[in-house]
Formats: sequence, C-alpha cells, structure tokens
Amino acid sequence: MYAVGARWGLVNTTRARYGLLGAVNALSPFLGRAAETAGPIPWGPSQASEIAVANGYLEACGKLSHLGRLAALERFGLAEVSISTAERISIRTRNGSVELALRVAERELGKDTGAEIPGGEKPERRSRRIARLLTQYVDSAGGWFIRYDNDMKLVKEYRRDAQFYGSKYMEREAFPDDVTLGDRTFGQWCDTCDQALGRILCHVDFAAALVRKRPNIELHNVLTIYARKEDVDAVWQEAGMPASMVQATMGALTLGSQQLEEWRKAYEVPTHYYVGLGKDFVLMPCFGALSNPYYSLFRHLRNECRPDWDRSVDRREEVFRAELAAYLPASRFLVQERGYKLRRSDGLVATDIDAVAVDRTSGRVALFQLKWHDIYGRSLSERESRKRNMAMATTWVDTVARSLEGLSSGEVCRRLGIDCAAGSLPPVLIVLARYMARFSGDGEPDPRASWLAWPEFRQAFSAANPDDPLASVGKEVDDYRSSFTDPTERPLRETFIFKNLTIDLEVVM
Repeated sequence: MYAVGARWGLVNTTRARYGLLGAVNALSPFLGRAAETAGPIPWGPSQASEIAVANGYLEACGKLSHLGRLAALERFGLAEVSISTAERISIRTRNGSVELALRVAERELGKDTGAEIPGGEKPERRSRRIARLLTQYVDSAGGWFIRYDNDMKLVKEYRRDAQFYGSKYMEREAFPDDVTLGDRTFGQWCDTCDQALGRILCHVDFAAALVRKRPNIELHNVLTIYARKEDVDAVWQEAGMPASMVQATMGALTLGSQQLEEWRKAYEVPTHYYVGLGKDFVLMPCFGALSNPYYSLFRHLRNECRPDWDRSVDRREEVFRAELAAYLPASRFLVQERGYKLRRSDGLVATDIDAVAVDRTSGRVALFQLKWHDIYGRSLSERESRKRNMAMATTWVDTVARSLEGLSSGEVCRRLGIDCAAGSLPPVLIVLARYMARFSGDGEPDPRASWLAWPEFRQAFSAANPDDPLASVGKEVDDYRSSFTDPTERPLRETFIFKNLTIDLEVVM
C-alpha cells in the first residue's frame, strides 16, 4: 500500500518513505519462524484494526532504520550522538548538500526522458483501451479477493511498460547486455526482471480496476497475492525460460530470512519480486519492484557471481568514453576512441589517461580519469568504500599535473601521440565519476582538477562558458552545489517517540 500509494499520490511522501524503509525490520520476526513451515497457509481479509496496527508497526520500523543510519554516521564524522539517559538520545547531523545537489541534478535530467512510451498510440487512448480490458477480465474472489484472466496482448503491453519504467534506474546500465554473469548474460538477467515487473504492474492495475468495478473491495487486501513455488516455476517455464534456469532465477529474485540481515545493515528497502513464506509458498508483493526493479538482482549477482562481475567491470571504461564522445557535439569536439599512457622522461608509464577531448574552437584539451564504481544506496560501508575509491584519484591528479606542468594543450597532445589542432591554452584535468564524484564531509579535493559526476557534467555543460566549456564546466558545478548550502537557514528539528525511547534529531543546514 505504501509503494502503490506513493506512486498514485494517495499516501503522504514521508509516511510512504518510512513505511517502505520499515520492511526489513518488520519482516524479520516473521520470516525466520516461517522458513520451516510446510503445508497450506491461512489467507483472509484484513480487518481495519489490523491494518492500523500494521501501518504503525511499519512506520515505527522505518523510523528506527532511518535514525539508526543517521546515528551510524558518527563513525564517519558526519553526526554527533548524545545519550542523555537510557530513554533519551540526541542525534545531530549535517545536511549532505553535495549529495543532495547530485540527486536533484539526476532528477532534472530524468525529466528529459519524456512521458510517452514509444509505440505511436496516444497515451490517453491507450490507457482507455487497457482499462476496458482490465475491467472485462477482473472480478472478485470470495467476495473480498481478486481473480483475473490475461492475454498475450496485455502481457506485451505491460512488458513494454516495465522496460520503460526500468530505464531510469542506474542499475540497468551496470554492464553491457552481452556480459556473462553466472548462467546467462546481463541483458538476459534484466529481461527476467522486466518480465516479473510487467506482471507486477499489470497486477497493480488489475487491483485498481477491481476496486472501481467492485467498490466494496479493499485495495489493501488484493495488492499482495501468494502462490505455490512450483506454480511460479511453471509460469517462468511457460514464458520460455529453460527449466535449468528457474532455480537460479528464483534465488536471485526471492527474499528469504537469510538475506534480511544483509539488507538491514544496508538500511535498504528490499526490492525483491518474491518473499519466501515457508517451504511451499511465496508472497508476490509489489513494493520492491516499484521501488527499484533491478537493485536486488544487482546485489545478488555481485555477491554470487563475483569472479564474473570483477572481470566485467573493465568494460565500463569503454562504454563511458563512448558516451562522453556521443554527448559532446562532434562538430566541435574530438574525443579519442581509446585511452593513453602518460610516460615519464625515462619512458616508463606514469599513469593512464582514460579519455582525451579536444575543443577544436578554443584549442583546449581536457584529460579525463573516468571512475565507474558500483552504485550504492543507503549502505554506509559501501558509501565509505566508494569514497576511498574516489580519493585514489588524488594521486592521478598529482601525477598528471606534475608531469604536464607548463605544457600547452598542443604540446600535451604531441606528447601523447595525438595528431590534432590543439592550441596554446593549458590542459584541464577532469575526474569524471559515473555517479558520485564528491562526498559530503569529505573536505576539498585537489583544486588542480574538476571533480564531477556524470549527471552534473551533463547538466552544467550547457550552462558553461560557450567560448571554453571544458575549462568552465567545473565552476558551474561548484556554483550549483553551493546553492544547496545556506548557512542562514535554521536547523531542522524533529522528535521521534517510541515506547521507552525518545530520539531528538537536529539536521544542520
């Protein structure tokens, strides 16, 4: 209900956020006990009083997860925790303006993807056509539950919706589609998620159609359904999946009690398509898929297929360089198709230059180090790992700056063996990260380079000085980030009250 309510604008954003964050802590007491349960399970309509208890429980669990993460920031110098008494705790943390700026930049760029799904049919007409089919196929079961038929046309419609829905999630771009991870390619794994997500999106719309058709039906009773494990296996095989791949598929997409601790430590919303319920059944909730269609798959493959994963990360540099070349207008900018070795005077390699871009108009050359680390969510340990990885770029900046000190862009290109019309302006150094180039509380990076995330680079490039954009894009990003810091703004204060525990939170802007 929290996931669907947030999608439809029916639930307050803050409540929905806490409700979703509470999933792991809320499920923990139940899934462990249910793991060894065999045989049928009782299934019936929820009462209003039970719904109220469940909502309060989920939101309390979500608040505790949120506050636990903020308290854990103390280990990284980003928060202060004070224990007044056994029943009162204070947490003081600072708003992460650098990371907030990046999230806003990502959202702004996401608006450019367009609202229409390709296909030619007007969205309004398509919605009416599908709504008629859903209403025709759906009805109540037992006076309170849901049953419906389906057809291949609807399956294809929602499969397309799923691909469009998933296109905005960064995990989808983790690897080229032809990279092999385990028993199939990355593209095939994502295709599996698209199939499952299509069923989720279809079911959610069937549930809405049922409530319109039978107003006495309660939406919260029909959003989550259950199935026997062998029936789910049969659905996958009917969709064309070889029987030999079904077990690995269910392992990747199912949340079991053994995974809960990992997700709890990451302070994450579990994004699985199935929740294991005893030996024979799975629940098929919608909250995980709607939160992020690929995140649970991403984490599963990284854990279970580590050798394949580590071998494949080298492909990212090639993809990143090609996308940089495609983004910069070819009429003005020349982006080399490969990276280069920067050699010392004795011929030994000093460091690598991942990408080189030449501005034919200004004669400026930009030297890039491309950083494409695995994306992370709310996990503090993963955040710290990415932060350390980015800090290593400081060595690259120092090596390149010292090696090329005093050289013009033209001289740099000649030293690298690049035949182009670069001019007398000095080169610029850019550390370009796919996701996060700067971290809140990390101090100032080496000023001899611009430290930019890919969304920030794209957003700032159009606003940069048109006479010399490669040199001014860094300043545009710095100005943009600083707009999210207002020292005159009053701190945000909030008090959370639980049984036998009160937590005072202060967020300094």
